[in-house]
Amino acid sequence: MISACEVDPSVVQTDVRTRIRAVGDNVRLDCSNTQDGQQMVWKRNTAASGDETLFAGQQPLRRESHINLLYSSNYSLTLDPITADDEGVYNCIMCSQTVASYQLRVITALPVLRIQHGGTNVTGPVLVEKEEAVQLDCIVFGAIEEPTIVWSVRNATITEYTEATVKSSNQFGEGLFDFRKRLTYSIKEDTDLSCSSPENSPIYISVKIPSEEEEITITDFISTAQPKALPELRIQHEGANVTDEIVVAKETRVHLDCVVFRATEEPTIVWYIENTNIEEHTGQINQSPNIFVEGTLDFRKPLTYLIKDDTEFICSSIGNRRIILVTTFGATPPPILPITGKSLTYETPLIAAVCLTALIISAVCLIVYLKRCRETRRSTTVKKKRCQEMPFKSLNFKFYGDSVNFKLVAANFVLTDLAPFFFGKSWIRPVEGIEKAKYNKARRIKSLTMVC
Repeated sequence: MISACEVDPSVVQTDVRTRIRAVGDNVRLDCSNTQDGQQMVWKRNTAASGDETLFAGQQPLRRESHINLLYSSNYSLTLDPITADDEGVYNCIMCSQTVASYQLRVITALPVLRIQHGGTNVTGPVLVEKEEAVQLDCIVFGAIEEPTIVWSVRNATITEYTEATVKSSNQFGEGLFDFRKRLTYSIKEDTDLSCSSPENSPIYISVKIPSEEEEITITDFISTAQPKALPELRIQHEGANVTDEIVVAKETRVHLDCVVFRATEEPTIVWYIENTNIEEHTGQINQSPNIFVEGTLDFRKPLTYLIKDDTEFICSSIGNRRIILVTTFGATPPPILPITGKSLTYETPLIAAVCLTALIISAVCLIVYLKRCRETRRSTTVKKKRCQEMPFKSLNFKFYGDSVNFKLVAANFVLTDLAPFFFGKSWIRPVEGIEKAKYNKARRIKSLTMVC
């Protein structure tokens, strides 16, 4: 029986296993541990961070979102997506004894695609005699796994004239391989051929039949330049690479970036939804220097799209494409303001309340004003008729006991037009044959007596 501080010898790995991955890929490192996870420790040694402990028992000591522990799978360690700084040695330790050790190599450059004729890279036309069978090799340099290499004639895939893919070790990197696929094709007329692989843009070459005046030569079109690292295409959401899907609420505007890393010139970047170009939802391409490869640039094309249902986005550039699925959950969208079109969120209730209050006050004022005008017109009509029949002589005002008697030439105008507007309909009433006017809203004037 094995105690809590002993390790079963059958689960101990005595050798260091190598894992080679490209930036953006994922990897799983098994611990082969079947005991209590409280005794387990994951450590790593990298050039970027040195020696560090990732997990002690089930407690993460370094919080990185792309590094996780699989509790249900013998405490295996997963890295997704892999970054360039993740390259190093990873050790799973039980009871102070290393039970699993891994060397993780991270490839920062994509494989390179080339066409060769006679063992030499070619970029220009190849001249051959009519009916001659030309032999061309499509080679992927520096790949981790065998890619799918496709030969095409006038954009039509051909397989009957090709040979099986041949694998060989890459001379520039340990753990990398070169894959070669040969085409033997009989040339009857000038022909355009192309070679492609999933991680690289197609390469085109013309095979021409020279006229009688032309001299057949191949060396004029031979390129001896060494293969260079091709750009890399990625989709990012909120600054992080995404490889499969993201989840958002319905009626949410999602912001994605299609990024081409390590390019020497601005590429063409296109966003699609089910093969439909959505250029109207994209922004201008922005460029910035690449921090890893001197003399290269990163190009970023943003996309802003309103998500109403599950949507699959495709980003295409440099002969490659990336696919990301945006899924939704059933969230109720916030109400939309009819004027601005913006969502009514927690930032706007005060503005909405003020606007609603102002609208109610305006409506009440309008109703009061219209009612007052109608009453004023009715009162004015009655008083005008009444006062026109009266031979006004004078007006007697009493200001808190002081009398002022004066002739009023425009008495009819004051009584029928101005007074009703300022004092309302009940300002003048008959008293014992004499019209007595009272100012309801003027406190300084105690009474007004008209002598006819």
